[in-house]
Amino acid sequence: MQLSDFATLAQAQAYSETTYLDVEGGWLGQYFGIVGIANTIKSAQANTTSITLVAGSNTTIGEIATYLVETATSNGEFSIDPAKKKGEFFRLILGELLTRNLLSQAQHDFVLSSHTVVSFPFLNSNQADFASAKGTITYSQAIPQISGYIKLTVSADCEAHRPKIFAVVQGINVQIGTAPEISNAREYLARVPTNHASYIVENFYGVIS
Repeated sequence: MQLSDFATLAQAQAYSETTYLDVEGGWLGQYFGIVGIANTIKSAQANTTSITLVAGSNTTIGEIATYLVETATSNGEFSIDPAKKKGEFFRLILGELLTRNLLSQAQHDFVLSSHTVVSFPFLNSNQADFASAKGTITYSQAIPQISGYIKLTVSADCEAHRPKIFAVVQGINVQIGTAPEISNAREYLARVPTNHASYIVENFYGVIS
């Protein structure tokens, strides 16, 4: 998703993405040992109770316990991504261990949550970022250049941002620099070239004159 794909800034800021890290076998083996269930899992290798993880195919508690132990000791990896078959299978295995009381709910959840990363890529975007991405930029009136500076009068507090400064050349906005960070209602000076009589500035919040 791009910032421009959202209808409002609030929607963009609330948007989250979830990624899944592979569970390293060595980590899982260590975790089982730390929480005191490593021997329980190893002992379960002798359990011949028949179960069905995948429709039409039976296995046993012992076989999935052996799979976990062997993968953990060989430094293999387990996927937890539910969109992948191997991730789906590993989640089924964890669920079966939970059902058989070989894992507690807290242990089951920790294995998954510790390898799940939720990020908010646009959480820190502001209205200026959003308007720029959407192509809905507004500009100030022409501000006269005096001795290589323009004075920006900000009439109200706004989100901190650094608006771009443009010269209008034959009807085309040409960026020549960036203003200092603006956030409070006061006057700011921005240095500009002296070869234009005036400049315009991005005015996302409608407070610059």
